[in-house]
Amino acid sequence: FLSNSTAYLDNNIALETIDPHAVYPTSIYRHSNGLTLATPDSQTIEAVMSTTLTTTIKITRGVLDPSNMILANLYQPLGRCVALVDDKVVLHYGEKLKSYFEYHGIKLVMLVHGGNEIDKDIQHVEEILVELKKNNVARNEPVLIMGGGVIADIGGFATALYHRNT
Repeated sequence: FLSNSTAYLDNNIALETIDPHAVYPTSIYRHSNGLTLATPDSQTIEAVMSTTLTTTIKITRGVLDPSNMILANLYQPLGRCVALVDDKVVLHYGEKLKSYFEYHGIKLVMLVHGGNEIDKDIQHVEEILVELKKNNVARNEPVLIMGGGVIADIGGFATALYHRNT
């Protein structure tokens, strides 16, 4: 972790401009409320909590064209991109993905998994979690997911568990 600390500190500075809600989770993008109630004898305590999250969706064409800086700007401060890629998508876009990050001098860690309905189970989610841990993915590190519905579902579930807000 200490070897990456400079990259993470540099990333914090860069993210203030690129994506401020990644650095300041209590900004307008994340709003939390809470209320605690108790009976007069304090035998029963009830807590009501809510969090509203707002995210940014960027729509672009040619995302893997080296002149498109959306992914490079996100991953350059981290020095790497961890990408979870559908095993069929990698056949069509794997080399282009590698070339894009190589062009921008960003290390690519590609995790390839099946994206078929049969792969949509807790065992595959667990496999992804193990790979995230093996690759020392930080809890605040964005994971790029490339593929269709199944890989988005199991990858999204795995990263939500891994990046939990507790």
